[in-house]
Amino acid sequence: MAAEDHRMIAGRPPLSAAGRALRHRNFRLFFYGELVSITGSWIQYTAQAWLVVTLVGNMSAAFYLGLLGAVQVLPVLVLGLFGGIIADVLPKRRTVIVTQTAAGLLALIMGLLVFLGVVQVWHVFVVGFALGIVNAVDMPSRQAFVVEIVISVAFMQVARNAGLRFPADISLVGFDDIDLASLVMPAVTTLAVDKALMGRAAFALLTHRLEVPTAEPAKAVVLPRLIERESVAPPHSR
Repeated sequence: MAAEDHRMIAGRPPLSAAGRALRHRNFRLFFYGELVSITGSWIQYTAQAWLVVTLVGNMSAAFYLGLLGAVQVLPVLVLGLFGGIIADVLPKRRTVIVTQTAAGLLALIMGLLVFLGVVQVWHVFVVGFALGIVNAVDMPSRQAFVVEIVISVAFMQVARNAGLRFPADISLVGFDDIDLASLVMPAVTTLAVDKALMGRAAFALLTHRLEVPTAEPAKAVVLPRLIERESVAPPHSR
């Protein structure tokens, strides 16, 4: 503990602690990709607002800009819960790839409409609403994906720093078959859980409890599935 400073400043870890995540290659790729993506998104929002002002004029601009903001945020507010469910059920890496591709296509469509000189106000609202739907799915998946990247890679790095080799000296089995498990070296053996089945079982228990409040507590068992990869080996004597 003395060799490493764990002090908290205003309830947050020091900047040096946050910067340690950038030591991992996968996180660096994700971080800089997100930096480019988010910068492009804010440029698009600014240009989109300016386009609306150009199309409707200064007199009506305030109303249309407020309406456009509501149209873009509404899908996130309404569909955010379902976006979280999608993030839990579907592979996060693939989900982020799909949502980022969709956002890029929407930006391309808007750019083509402007370039061809046929853009109208309703085009901006339709693209803004579609982008809101994309963000409702993208944000929870992207935020959860960050945690997966850092935690899984950090453990393997700590073991390597201690002089341990996978799987010669130590075997590694992860819980929940995240996308990164098959991408790191060595690929990590995991226990995969059917989240859809788990969700249905939990819902059945909850509805039964609501219908019969006096019923005895019940439990559901969802068995995991072992996906064996390169991070495990049979035990050997020293």
